[in-house]
Amino acid sequence: MQIDDIEFHFFRNFLKESSGYHLTDDKRYLLESRLEDVLRSWKLNDHRAIISSIRNDQSSKMATDVIEAMTINETFFFRDQIPFDVFENQLLDRLAESAVANRVRIWSAACSTGQEPYSVAMIATEKRSVYPKLLCDVVGTDINSRVLSRARQGLFSDIEVHRGLPDHYRNKYFTRDGSNWKINDDIRTLVHFRQMNLKGDYDVEGPFDFVLLRNVLIYFDTALKESILRRIADRMRPGGYLLLGAAEGIYDLNHHFQRCPDIKGLYEYRG
Repeated sequence: MQIDDIEFHFFRNFLKESSGYHLTDDKRYLLESRLEDVLRSWKLNDHRAIISSIRNDQSSKMATDVIEAMTINETFFFRDQIPFDVFENQLLDRLAESAVANRVRIWSAACSTGQEPYSVAMIATEKRSVYPKLLCDVVGTDINSRVLSRARQGLFSDIEVHRGLPDHYRNKYFTRDGSNWKINDDIRTLVHFRQMNLKGDYDVEGPFDFVLLRNVLIYFDTALKESILRRIADRMRPGGYLLLGAAEGIYDLNHHFQRCPDIKGLYEYRG
């Protein structure tokens, strides 16, 4: 269902105020598509009914459904592969050698249904053969309660486990569960999920050694990007690393990170 200008401006303002999501004019088609699911689930015929409900109560279930419809992002195991190779072959060795009390803390921000933090947890588990005393704590956060519920279950479809996940990881760390695959408890218990809005309060306990913030900043305006980078830096250990999406750049922003040469999207926090 097409959305008119007045409706578009309402949703754009609402999403920015509630989640920081910066909805640009060229994403009108995406808004229309995502709101179709909201209309269908609430058995509504037009966008005005959604707007009326949100105006009455911005903390309503309807408002949450709109936010969550717009914050479901694509993810899969070992997405883009190269960052995970860098983590396995370079970063984890550095972090292990400088770890405080043999403990490395990792934060996957905007983790969606959990493939990213589980990928990191599997790599860390494999490294125990080299660092048997190393403990890796992984935190996954997302604004979307529905995707977090799926992440906590650790249950993935046949399509999801055959998209990016190497066969030896699937065979070692997953078990068939009907038509799905369930990640084994020794990996699932390494990852702790919690709901968090990057625009709101940061209810995560640092300091972190490695933060993944991949393909997230592109949804925010400049002021919020800088605020997010500042608050993440406040929760990082000096010498820790921040990983952005390969196509993301923060060269034009004020921040406390130094780009690592030859590795796209990787930055070091010097403190």
